[in-house]
Amino acid sequence: MRSVKDTNAHINTEVPTDIVVASETALAELGALAERAGTYAEASQSKNTRKAYGKALRGFARWCLALGVPTQSDSLPALPAAPEALAAYIVARADQGGAVSSIALFLSAMADAHKQARLPSPLSDPALQKVWAGIKRSQGKPPRKAYPLSVPELRMMILSQRWGAKAIRDRCAMLLGFAGAPRPEELVAVELEHMEVLENGRLLLTIPHSKGDQESQGQSVIVARGSDRVTCPIAALEDWLAASEIVSGPIFRGLPYGRLSEAKLWPGDISKLLKSAARRAGFPKATVEKISGYSLRRGLATTARKQGRSLDSIQRQCRHRNSGTTMGYIAAEELARSECAAEGIGL
Repeated sequence: MRSVKDTNAHINTEVPTDIVVASETALAELGALAERAGTYAEASQSKNTRKAYGKALRGFARWCLALGVPTQSDSLPALPAAPEALAAYIVARADQGGAVSSIALFLSAMADAHKQARLPSPLSDPALQKVWAGIKRSQGKPPRKAYPLSVPELRMMILSQRWGAKAIRDRCAMLLGFAGAPRPEELVAVELEHMEVLENGRLLLTIPHSKGDQESQGQSVIVARGSDRVTCPIAALEDWLAASEIVSGPIFRGLPYGRLSEAKLWPGDISKLLKSAARRAGFPKATVEKISGYSLRRGLATTARKQGRSLDSIQRQCRHRNSGTTMGYIAAEELARSECAAEGIGL
C-alpha cells in the first residue's frame, strides 16, 4: 500500500501558464472595474454636496481635536461617532449662533459618512434626537428668501451698467437667468451646445443636470423674445455672443483684465454681479442685502403670477417637481391677491 506521501509525490502541482495569465488579466480587469465603480459612486452626489459634507466633517474633526476627542485625522472624525459627542457639538454650534440649516447639513454629513462606512447611524439615538428637536424649536427661524427682482428693476440695473464687455455679459446673465429661471449653478453651467433657436424665434434652453434631475436626464425650458430690446433675453444673448465671439462651451465666463477666460463663472458670481448692479442703480441697502442668485428665479415666478400666468406654467418654467415648491416662491403675491377676512366688515 502506498502512503499519502507517495501519492502526493505523483501529483503535478504546477499551474498552467495560460491560466496564470488569464487570472492576472481578470484581476487587472476587476481592478479597473472597481475603480470605475468608485467613480460612479462619487457621481451619486453632486460636487457641491460632497464639498459641503467634507467641510462639515472637517469642522467637527477640528472641534474634537481641540477637546482631545480621538479622530481619524485632523480632517476626519472617528467613526462610529458617539451620540454624546454629536449632541455636545451641535449644542456648541447652536450657542455660537450657528444656523439651524447649517447644523442640519452637518447631521446629514454624519449620517452619510456612517452609511458609506456601513455603520449604524448615531442619529437614531433618542437622546441626540431630543437635543436636536430642542435646538430647532428654540433656535429655528423662517428661511431667508431671496428678494424677487422685477422687470422694471432689471431695466434699472441694466441701464446703470458701465458699458463694455462685462456689462454685455452681465445683462445676458440677468435676462437669461430671469426668463429661463435656472438656478445659479445651472445658469453658469449653460453652454452654447445647450441652446437651440426654434423656427418661431424662441430659444430652447436645455439644462443637462439640475437639483430636480439628479440622474441627468435633461430638462428643457422655452425662452421667448421680449418686446423691449433692452430687456429681451434673446437679444441680450445675441449681443453677448457677438461681443465675446464664443462659438462653443460655457456662455458665462470670467473677464480678467477685460479678456475672455476659458473658465466659466461660479454660482456665487451671479449673486455678486446682481448686488453690484443693484448698488449702481441706487437700490436701498436693505434690498441689496436680500438679493442673491435666486432673485432672478423668484422674480420670474412672482412677476409671472402678477401678470396672471397659471401656477402650472410657472411650475413648468421653474421645473419644480411639485406645486408646493412653486407656491413657496409666490406665497407673498398669492397672499396679497387673496381675500382678507378683516376687509369690508365695517372697520
